[in-house]
Amino acid sequence: MTGLRATSSRVIRANVRAVWRALTTPDLIKKWFFGVETESEWKVGSPIVHRGEYEGRPYVDKGVILRFEPPRRLSEESWNLVLQNLKEYLESAGPPHAPP
Repeated sequence: MTGLRATSSRVIRANVRAVWRALTTPDLIKKWFFGVETESEWKVGSPIVHRGEYEGRPYVDKGVILRFEPPRRLSEESWNLVLQNLKEYLESAGPPHAPP
């Protein structure tokens, strides 16, 4: 997707290694990230996929690991349905289309 970008960064005042484990361990991600199943090889260029359910509907967020510097820096580029709907809305000047 081009032309649409959201960036977020956070400073978390906690033990660095504990935060790193929470960000990169699928069982821990599931506990704080709405119960999603996460898959990745956790290296630069590898895909990252989050699968879950929202309001009774399954969804998949896909991305790519851009930076992986344990235990201090993790950066990913991702695509998700929310951003796709926003893109459609902005391009059409009308409401976004609901997923099938």
